[in-house]
Amino acid sequence: MVFIGVYSGILINFTKTNKQKMKKAEGLSILKALKKVGINEMSTADQFAVLDNIIALSEEAETIGKIEQAAKEKFVPKGFESKTEQERSALIPDINTKISDYLTPTYEAESEAKVKKLTDEGIGKIAASTDLNTSEKAILYKYLKS
Repeated sequence: MVFIGVYSGILINFTKTNKQKMKKAEGLSILKALKKVGINEMSTADQFAVLDNIIALSEEAETIGKIEQAAKEKFVPKGFESKTEQERSALIPDINTKISDYLTPTYEAESEAKVKKLTDEGIGKIAASTDLNTSEKAILYKYLKS
């Protein structure tokens, strides 16, 4: 979609694209929100789009879950659970920093999942949902609006 605008006598050509690149962390947020969406009142096409999106994003989430588990195994020292609460508390900030640093490139990478768009009616049902908070509605709107 192309928009033409005039600003201070200068002709400006704005090109709007819906080709937003989704990060894997955003994909996880979309998946979490989609699992809360009630689809019974949606059209059949929107219901299938939601289900297809859950399936596509779940596959990626499973892979990320394995990476997260590997990070825990790598950075949580052996015998951690047998340490006293005071010893564990002293170790936790360093462990969390190492795990976070390790996982950041994964979360920031572009998602390979391809999400299907919803109709305006389907987006409207999501906007009217009382099961989602505002940030969940916003990320669904950002990536699923056609």
